[in-house]
Amino acid sequence: MNSANDQSIRKISAGENHNAYITEESRVFTSGSNIFGQLGNGDEETKGDVVYYPLKGIERTKLIVQISCGSDHSFALSNTGDVYSWGLNFKGQLGLGDVENWNEATLV
Repeated sequence: MNSANDQSIRKISAGENHNAYITEESRVFTSGSNIFGQLGNGDEETKGDVVYYPLKGIERTKLIVQISCGSDHSFALSNTGDVYSWGLNFKGQLGLGDVENWNEATLV
């Protein structure tokens, strides 16, 4: 797993149950609760420790410039205008046309 510990944080967003960080290298890391996949790390397991998870589902060539956390879901904006979402989706709040939770960032 890649670590955010040795990287400078450029931006941060806090949700009710999780947080997301953008590093100076435009990498995204998340921490906190994950029961709805809101960490975007590919699973829905909460390990109960303070670990920073790299976000999955966004190509390494995409530079993330903005991030916003809701209560249990998040959105990221790339430098090319692409919007990604992940996490809790029981009301369709991810904008993906369904009501399934997503545990990886998905292009809207």
